[in-house]
Amino acid sequence: MQNINNELPIMMEYTKTEKAIIIAMIATAFLTLWAILYVPIFDGDIWFHMLYGKAILENHTLSPDHTIFSWTPSSNNSIYCAWFGQVIYYLLYKYSGFYGIIALRYLAATTLFITILHLARQRNTLYNPITWFTATLCILIMSQSVLDKAEIFSIALMALIVWNWYEIKQLNNKVLYHLYLFPLLILVWVNTHGVFTFGCLFLLCVGVGETLNQLFYQKNALPRRIYYHLLLALCLSAGAIFITPYGYDYIQQLILQSFDKQLQRDLSYVGAYSSTFEISNTPQQPFFANTSVVIIALVFIASLRKKQLDFVPIVSNLLFAFLFTTYVRLIFLWVPVFALSITYYGSAIRFTKASWRQAFIITFALATFLLSGWILYHEKNYPSRERWLDFGTSEMFTIEEELGFINKNFPNARLGNVYNHGAYILWKTWPATKVMMDTRYFPYKDWFNEYRTFERGENVEVFIQKYPFDVIEIQHGSLLGQWFYKSKDWQLVFYGKSAIVFVRSSLALPGKIIKGQGLNNILGYATAVNVFNTTLQIKDWAGTDIVLATMRRNFTNKHQQTSISGLEQLKSAAQMYEQKDYSASLHFMEKALEKKVGNPAVHAAILLMKTIEDWQKKQWHTALKEGIQSLATQYSFAATYNVALMALQIKTMEQSGQITPLDMTEQEKETTKRCQDTLTNLVQEKEKLPPKYAPYIENVEKIINGSKDYKMQLIEPDWL
Repeated sequence: MQNINNELPIMMEYTKTEKAIIIAMIATAFLTLWAILYVPIFDGDIWFHMLYGKAILENHTLSPDHTIFSWTPSSNNSIYCAWFGQVIYYLLYKYSGFYGIIALRYLAATTLFITILHLARQRNTLYNPITWFTATLCILIMSQSVLDKAEIFSIALMALIVWNWYEIKQLNNKVLYHLYLFPLLILVWVNTHGVFTFGCLFLLCVGVGETLNQLFYQKNALPRRIYYHLLLALCLSAGAIFITPYGYDYIQQLILQSFDKQLQRDLSYVGAYSSTFEISNTPQQPFFANTSVVIIALVFIASLRKKQLDFVPIVSNLLFAFLFTTYVRLIFLWVPVFALSITYYGSAIRFTKASWRQAFIITFALATFLLSGWILYHEKNYPSRERWLDFGTSEMFTIEEELGFINKNFPNARLGNVYNHGAYILWKTWPATKVMMDTRYFPYKDWFNEYRTFERGENVEVFIQKYPFDVIEIQHGSLLGQWFYKSKDWQLVFYGKSAIVFVRSSLALPGKIIKGQGLNNILGYATAVNVFNTTLQIKDWAGTDIVLATMRRNFTNKHQQTSISGLEQLKSAAQMYEQKDYSASLHFMEKALEKKVGNPAVHAAILLMKTIEDWQKKQWHTALKEGIQSLATQYSFAATYNVALMALQIKTMEQSGQITPLDMTEQEKETTKRCQDTLTNLVQEKEKLPPKYAPYIENVEKIINGSKDYKMQLIEPDWL
């Protein structure tokens, strides 16, 4: 059968040199893709996926019981249909370890490039430089979206469905085979991952777009007989979504979830459900979005002029470009729609003049090589998956040494844990150990908000009373950890490179805090910084030295070495704070900040103690300024109280003529002006404050009531 336009795209004549440049671009695209996949197994979901796969095979059921993995209340009310992908993951791990999982990552991600290569050969765009610039551009997004979990199948299946549509468009001898491949792909997808709904949305775009072609643009529409087969294939695809272990109930749940506001609020806790452009520290998304729009305009306008464009690519790119902007988790869906549209319609760009063709090739070749270099440079210095050129497992989601310590010393204790680590604990220890919470979310959605509040360090005592545990592991640097540091009922007994372990004080081991051997080889820079901050918090200077030595050894680029130098200054600031030399402490903190290294908790504490010191020296202006700066660095009751009290006292002294009016900034003047309102607000919020602040609230109430019996007593920081 012939192409819809009754002719194959005319292939431009390329010289050997031009072909060599294009081949270099193709090699660059593939090698860059494979290079950015050289990262650890990162996402914590992989562990529960493999556990489910194991449970499915051992229990001979496609519908695992969600409640058997945790000691907290859990529910089977939610359907999670990913059994096919979970079984594949478990079997890969069982027979080939992590190598099988990594091989699947490469296969799934490379599927898109294989479809581009195949379609480009058919459309005579193999040597069109815009094809391979587009492929390289897509790596920007793929570097952030290729995760080792059931979602990875969606990356491959989305590419196959879009590619399959462009195979149909060419009306070759296998057109009916390709038409009825749609239901099969959807059948596999619906049993693999919930994102199949977006594959169905693409097929809806195909149906709507092709119907518009039939009505308004017959020249580029499918023959009527093929169109009817397409409609039948789409109907069969719609029917395929019901062929799961859950049937209609699964689809009904997915529909209802679209209107579930509670679910949307819960998922906002997960970074993957943030708006795409809210992630300000990642330039990849805006660069991809802006550049892809330019490429689409260039190709589609050329194709429209030659009357080769139709409604399907327009409708599908508009929809998936919009979805790209909504959630980080959906960014990979536009990639195959965009890339294969350019591959197919890029045949409209042809140059008759050799000089124009050469300029076109050189421009896009240089852009491709520069883009590849930027991707690799960025991955080296700011790896998207914790570290680069490493096939290990992420330190953010695994707690090997910490879990070993707990099992050895507290084997019968009920374990509390954080969200990110639960799935790994299950994989390593279930059924001997059950978890409090894990990344599955859906079994715990009835009390997930309670957990979120707990993890923020709020209402912790209430939570523990409701869900009691004896031991808890917490990620470094969390607000929850701050609460346990302060509590007299809990004691820090161990910290490793991934977590800190607290036990009830009555169960604590005698002796000093135990450090994990893993501190000698922390591989992720962000992980190392978090552990470093923990050592400052607990004033374990020996641990600080171990972490700094590890960082100097493992992180050698200029940016990291500068930051490590700043961390050394930060350590000196914390040590001077411990020695109560607050001037020296502030000096070292400022040196650290010059190297763009900071710790808000330490900085705020130093400023607050310097405030008290200078106030006692009657350096009123300096003290007020430092108090305001402490409050701006990190909000605290102590800083709020101190600043309001100092501002009130300064105001009183100025009015009585005890001191001349201070030369203050507008911010300081405003703070002084609002001091009475600030004190009133503190009283109104007293029910939410810890009991230890009661004497200070009583002092504020005396001030508000006009009593002269109040005390000018400032609060020292209690968080360091």
